This record gives sequence, structure tokens and C-alpha cells, in this order.
Amino acid sequence: MPRPPPMLHTVLARLKFTGRSPAGILIAAALATVLFGAPAAKANQSFVPKRPGEVIFLRGLANIFSLGLDTLSEELRRYGVYSYVHNHKDWDKIGQQLIAKSRKGKLTYPIVIIGHSLGAGASPKLATMIGQEGIAVQYMVMLDAVEPLPVTNYVEDAINYYLPKRRGQNLITASKDFEGAYKNVNVKERLQGIDHFNIDENEILRGQMTKRIFELIKVEEAELRQEGR
Repeated sequence: MPRPPPMLHTVLARLKFTGRSPAGILIAAALATVLFGAPAAKANQSFVPKRPGEVIFLRGLANIFSLGLDTLSEELRRYGVYSYVHNHKDWDKIGQQLIAKSRKGKLTYPIVIIGHSLGAGASPKLATMIGQEGIAVQYMVMLDAVEPLPVTNYVEDAINYYLPKRRGQNLITASKDFEGAYKNVNVKERLQGIDHFNIDENEILRGQMTKRIFELIKVEEAELRQEGR
């Protein structure tokens, strides 16, 4: 799993534990990235899935944070699930790839999107893009989105794990035509020691997400067996 370069890691550690605000840390991290460089997103190596579906993870700022998503993706791949991690800026490219696969009849379900921070903010954009091409998203998870967008009717089930801010600006809402299910969960009330920078690494949340992913996969596998596929 990629980690920040040693010098950059030291800078971030000092910033995080000297009382800086989250916004200040993000700004400083961006400056540090310019100075020291950021690790590239992990290349999607050749992988033959044994289970149906695709799980897309979207990281936050500059691939420095959100590395807990890499851990979860690797765990899913060990169980034969096709999952991959990208920076939040790649949501449009990922959407194009999914649409191309769908048109070739090579896309399998369920489609799951999980994003952290800026990646959480990009998740509804990706869901809407592919939804307009007839690709439904069965499960979308947003981990403390910076600027969450409304959930559109292309998503069947959405959950936003958030840390409360003033005026509720990081709560998700639904579009007028939304017919699925969505929920905002205040993790500060339920989990100790959780913050914006470690929410993606929380084992309880990871367990909940993994459980739901495999529930969806098993439903799809049962339907495929009934169809003789």
C-alpha cells in the first residue's frame, strides 16, 4: 500500500498533532505535495475476478490521505471481487470505462462506489454519469464528504458517514425523483477517536461496508444461477 514519502509524512504528522484545524492541514498538505510530490494512485494490475460486480474507491486529496481505501480494496480482491482505487479527479475517466464495458455487455453487478473526503464528493457525480447511461449503482458510501451533492435516482442505496459541521453542510440530500434509500450517520456520536483523516481506516465502518458488499454479491450470484449463467 503506497505511503507518503518520509519527509512528507513527517510534515503531515507534525501538522496533525500541533492543533491545526482540518482545513489548515489540508492546505498545508497541498503545499507539501507540491514540494515533495505525491504518490501516484496504485496501478490496476491484471486481475481475473471470481465474483460478479465492481467496487470503485475514490480517494481524497492528492492520494496522500484515504489510504484505508487501498486496504479494503486489497481485501476484496483477495476474495475474488473486482475492486480498484483512483483519485477523486478520475471519476469522469472511470465513468467512461464503465459505460464502455456496459455497451460491450461486459459489465457485471453490483456496482458499488465508495469515496472519502473529496472522493466522497465525487461519488454522486460518477453515479449520475453512469446512471444516465442505464447503469444503476446498488450501493454508494460517502466517508465525510467535503461538499456532498444530492443523491440522484440512479442510486439504490446511499449512506453518508459524516462528522458534524456547522449548518449541516456535509449532510446528503436526495433529488426530487429519488426512490431509493439514503441515510446520514453521525459517526462522532457512535465511534471514539474518529476524525476526517482516519474515518477510512475505521474497522467498524469497514466491516459494515464489507458485509453489505457481499450481501449484494450473493444476491447477484443467486440470480445468475437461476438464469443458468
